[in-house]
Amino acid sequence: MLAGPVLAGLMLAGGAAQAASPDVAAMETNLYGAVSGAYGGYAAGSFGRGGVSGAYPGLVLGGGVLWPAAGHDDYGAVSYQFGAGELGVAGGGTDKASFNRVEARLGMGLELASGGEIIPYLAFGYQCWNQAVPGGGGAVYQTALLGGGGKLDLPLGRGVTASVGVEVLALAGGASRLRGAGGAGGSEAQGVTPQERVELGLDAPVAGPVHMLAGAYLDHFTYLGGSYEPFAATTEGGVDFGLAYSFY
Repeated sequence: MLAGPVLAGLMLAGGAAQAASPDVAAMETNLYGAVSGAYGGYAAGSFGRGGVSGAYPGLVLGGGVLWPAAGHDDYGAVSYQFGAGELGVAGGGTDKASFNRVEARLGMGLELASGGEIIPYLAFGYQCWNQAVPGGGGAVYQTALLGGGGKLDLPLGRGVTASVGVEVLALAGGASRLRGAGGAGGSEAQGVTPQERVELGLDAPVAGPVHMLAGAYLDHFTYLGGSYEPFAATTEGGVDFGLAYSFY
């Protein structure tokens, strides 16, 4: 895992940095809620079906803190993402899918002379993908998330801050459980596979501590499949819009 060497290297690089912008601290130190819209698809599904894809709404809840410390800023954040909708199955049919994802991050902010902030972090969490097809069939995939990433926050002026982030997580300790029409089904381990995610964000003050936020993301991961459930490579992209209350 590269997160350890990256953290150490950036700690050394950040020794001569100047104070971060208050706009960055306001963006990262908050509680927020947002509505989201996503489009996703996976390459294979239960019972040997073909491609499945579609759009679905959801919500995002979370919060974070960026707190001054000796030579750097302490960073922590947690988020919950939910989405559900009726996806179309190639060749006909529907998949009433739902997605749940929880992630926590712990890292450090390294202040740039420009007022921006580089934030490398370690991450861990959990995600669950629930397939439900007419007649009671489907499958449930669930896994732990372990890895790390980094983000760059840049103040644009007038209180507006933009961010871009990249993370790579391992889907570890996961399992899939197949549900038949009668509710019975087998279960098997899914091994370890990577999940790659890119995020963009924008934060702007509205009134006092209330901020407006917007974001976009692109996510890719793969479940290996097994003796009864085929390989499933998933790509998902989405946008979210909401409000945040800043404590900075």
